[in-house]
Amino acid sequence: MRAEGHEIGNHLVEDRPSVLLGDEEFERQLLVVDPWVDAQARWRWLRPGSGWFTPTMTEQAARHGYRLCLGSIFPHDDVVHDPDRLAAEVLGRVRPGDVIVLQQIAICYTRIGLVSEAAKTYRHVLQKAPNSAGAHYGLAFILLRTDSPRESIAHLEAFLANAPKDEEASAHVDHARHTLAQLREQSRSGAFGEGTDAGV
Repeated sequence: MRAEGHEIGNHLVEDRPSVLLGDEEFERQLLVVDPWVDAQARWRWLRPGSGWFTPTMTEQAARHGYRLCLGSIFPHDDVVHDPDRLAAEVLGRVRPGDVIVLQQIAICYTRIGLVSEAAKTYRHVLQKAPNSAGAHYGLAFILLRTDSPRESIAHLEAFLANAPKDEEASAHVDHARHTLAQLREQSRSGAFGEGTDAGV
């Protein structure tokens, strides 16, 4: 994206209002995403979750070389996972200077077939935020697709240990529980072959 002249901004780790985060958690999430943002850019942009911010956030962002921004195009990739539809939504509206808000870059990578990039993104998040439920969930199912069931079990267990409580997440929680039960049964029966868990 940078090679095509786009700038990549910081939108923190979780899709939740930043005003509900404490100062320490806000700064922690800012720093988790920071390596993806060009350190040499003239302006480094940060969009707080839900667009709400406080004077303290402005000061924290400035200490790390960021200016706050909002957004002009919201393709809602947190609920729309069809890459063709997302691309059409963005390309049909974007103009030079627009700020495009993408919530789930690892999901986008997965949907367009860049599985190794998605796994790399999830692993980086987990290095900085080991309890990130979304990263554990996403990585678990990538590992299943890449024949790494043993590692997938560990990430499903970690997801369920910190699973979201909201109603919207209930289907994902149920799916994780069902998948974990199946994997544990397969593990007990010796179904995982010697060639599994090559890793991504």
